Amino acid sequence: DGYIDIVISECPALPRLEHRRLESPTVKELNLLATRLEKLSEWELTAAGAIYNDMIEKNEESDNLIPMKDIINMTYGLDSVPVMNGIGYDGQLGEYIIDNGVEEYIKELSDEALSCLDAEQVGKKYREKENGKYMDGFYVGVGHYKNPEIYDGKHLPPEENPELGEGVFRLLVAKAPEE
Repeated sequence: DGYIDIVISECPALPRLEHRRLESPTVKELNLLATRLEKLSEWELTAAGAIYNDMIEKNEESDNLIPMKDIINMTYGLDSVPVMNGIGYDGQLGEYIIDNGVEEYIKELSDEALSCLDAEQVGKKYREKENGKYMDGFYVGVGHYKNPEIYDGKHLPPEENPELGEGVFRLLVAKAPEE
């Protein structure tokens, strides 16, 4: 019942989760998170990574820990997040937006006016507008994500609750440091 300090030592699915202190996680919550991450597609993992990085950036300013509830819920509803392969910086994003008429104001421009656009600035403006992030050669529209509350922080979703013995989380137990 006392405080347990848990730090993730390895997490290939969410590398920025490694070596971070978590806010009062239970082994069941950690197993649920590992189960959810294992079920995600490559696109969903990319979206989850960008969303998690955004959560970290927002919380680093206040030095607050991210609640396990939020980390677990972040693995749901990822199909609403646009993930574009091969777009790794503002210039590429701008070219995509111009070529495909993604923004309404671009659709109304003549071909001559389109040729005068600065793709870097168009991409930057679009990325900032939708809180987009670049991850490993992908562009992720993080601003499209609406964090669902599937897990309330108390009751694990029954369909996701692994049976005893099916755990996917390994626990390394070590003595506390002497100092």
